[in-house]
Amino acid sequence: MARASGGGIGAIGAVVAALCLGIVVLGWPYLLGGWLADSFGAATGTRTLAAWGLELSYLVGLPLVVLLSRRRELGVDLVTRFVLPVVYGVFGAAILGVAVVLFTA
Repeated sequence: MARASGGGIGAIGAVVAALCLGIVVLGWPYLLGGWLADSFGAATGTRTLAAWGLELSYLVGLPLVVLLSRRRELGVDLVTRFVLPVVYGVFGAAILGVAVVLFTA
């Protein structure tokens, strides 16, 4: 008779803990944006806009930071032609959008 290999409830708990940690690592800018908007007294729609502004800038910026850190391997032309304009555009728009939302609420 073959025994089933596996950790049982401990393995399930580890998977659930890893998923929760992944959600927090990827979602903290959304939570921060919502908290900042609430602390400035923003309305619900404005709160959502501020939260998604920070979240999207984080999710777009994280891979771009990795690309910028590997610019010698990728080549300087690629970075200066394509990556830097995207970085400036995304972060500029996101920061401006969040600032407008927070300070006009």
